[in-house]
Amino acid sequence: MRIRSLGTVLLAFIFAVVTATTTVADESSPAAAVPTTITGRFVDENNWPLAKIGVSNWDYDWNYRETTTDKNGNFVLTVSVAEVGSVELTYSDQEFGQFEEVTLTLPQVTPGKTRSIGTIRLSSVRNPGRHKKAIKTSSKKAVKKAYRKRFAKQVRNEKPVKVKGCKAAATPKALQKRELKAVNLFRAMAGLAPVKLDKKLSQRARAAALIQYRQGYLDHYPAKSTKCYTKAGGAASSESNLSMGWVGAGNMNGYMIDPGSGNTAVGHRRWIMAPGLTKIGTGYAGTFNALHVTSDPNYAKPTPQWISWPTAGFFPDQLEPWGRWSFMTARHDLSFKKANVTVTIKGKKQKIKVYRGADGYGYQQGLSWDFNKIPKAKGKKTTVVKVAVSGIQLRDATTLPTVTYSVKLFRG
Repeated sequence: MRIRSLGTVLLAFIFAVVTATTTVADESSPAAAVPTTITGRFVDENNWPLAKIGVSNWDYDWNYRETTTDKNGNFVLTVSVAEVGSVELTYSDQEFGQFEEVTLTLPQVTPGKTRSIGTIRLSSVRNPGRHKKAIKTSSKKAVKKAYRKRFAKQVRNEKPVKVKGCKAAATPKALQKRELKAVNLFRAMAGLAPVKLDKKLSQRARAAALIQYRQGYLDHYPAKSTKCYTKAGGAASSESNLSMGWVGAGNMNGYMIDPGSGNTAVGHRRWIMAPGLTKIGTGYAGTFNALHVTSDPNYAKPTPQWISWPTAGFFPDQLEPWGRWSFMTARHDLSFKKANVTVTIKGKKQKIKVYRGADGYGYQQGLSWDFNKIPKAKGKKTTVVKVAVSGIQLRDATTLPTVTYSVKLFRG
């Protein structure tokens, strides 16, 4: 009896030790990963929903998971979480390239428990809004004063720049300064930062103008066999606005008018109005001009949501661009393929022809249109032109509300 009892005790003791050992081994093994849901929403500075933003995660086992936001800017991503701790998410904009890639860390994520990152607001440009020195176009007095001082007084009966052989005389500095004032007036009307005159760019522009003068017509890609061709002049020809026949501040306005059937995309205007433009160069040969406008842009410059010409608010009738108006944006994730324009004066719809699809000039996209009958101010009276742009697509997923603004034409 005692031997059997002892055996029973020994067996019980051995079983207890084995069980205890097994239990300790289970506690030291890693916890199993649990599917855990992360949710959130992306919007821009206007509170517009951002579709097609990529959201991804690499877990501790190097498993990769990704998703994209829907048309409302929402996303749901399931990741693997083994224990309470941080989870890294990366969001990017590979579809449109409008927003930079960013990695954020979510602390104290609990396995199996849904975690929301809330609403993340992204800025479509680095510095949205108008420049501090922008002209207040809601003030007729401010616009008139700026127009008269910075444009009307700069327009002169300028002389052509003399050319002898393959050498064009230096473009007068006073002339260049007058052109610079005109360019900066246009930009200030639209809320853009002023640009500076660059000596080296002006030298390149003069070389480009000389090539145009010698060949007798305008060509952004002149042949190397052209008389007076230089490498610098040839390159600058493709980097500049080119014109012939006008000289001075009035010529700068000629670029803003952008007349002719080949300029419906208003590319010359858009380069002058590029938000990130910081410096220009201008040079002449005879009445042939090159205005260098494609230096490296500074994307930190203030950038309005919309860049129109004529600009909203009071606008000098003398700068009205011969009935060719435009509406642009610096954003890459907006589409104007289905957009349309309606223009009214005193409630009467105006006949216009709309042009779409020419993106890229001045790092902008949008549309332009020609009036069948050019709107004008009548005497001392102000002509109010109401513009409505509808059908703008945001990230190929959402249609924006119709954008409306009024242009008040008056004699400056």
